[in-house]
Amino acid sequence: MPKYSRDEFPVNSIVYERTCPFCNQAFWANKPRAIYCSAKCRVYGNKKTRELQQTVIDAYAKDPAEAELRYGPVLIEKGNLVQLLYYNPIEEELRALDPDGTFALEHITMKQVQPLEKVIAYHTLHMKHNRFYYKCMRRILEEDQAQGTTKLTAKQRIYLEKEQKRIDGKIMELHVQLQRLHNSDESKVNW
Repeated sequence: MPKYSRDEFPVNSIVYERTCPFCNQAFWANKPRAIYCSAKCRVYGNKKTRELQQTVIDAYAKDPAEAELRYGPVLIEKGNLVQLLYYNPIEEELRALDPDGTFALEHITMKQVQPLEKVIAYHTLHMKHNRFYYKCMRRILEEDQAQGTTKLTAKQRIYLEKEQKRIDGKIMELHVQLQRLHNSDESKVNW
């Protein structure tokens, strides 16, 4: 049973005042990780969260541009998997340049060597794509910090921080590659 009064605990015990996110009832917990006031609220709250997540996933699968306007970038957590759902308009430009996803592979294996301008355009679009992804992650972290209360779980925050470092590395790598390509004199380049 939930305890709604501090008097229900021994005097010298450490307790935490919380508000249940499902029923909005203030309660006292003896564990620092307690979120819900009761098992019933925990079950219904988790069910509601799963249903909302499925709604968002379905919306992004149906029409990513519309879902982005409605929900913005969204973090979805399923078990150990954390995933960022967002709409990236640069993906359409990448698909126009590389419709079957074999641009880099064919160029590297020398099946079809691409002109320098096309390789530069490919790398520039990848850099824009990664920068947009980075902005989506920053937006989620900044919104979480601005609200004062933490909406992100520790796992989600760790995921975003690791992804930011990974994308920073990719952006730097692409920047160096683009500088090398711009300094190249050849009309066709190896990569």
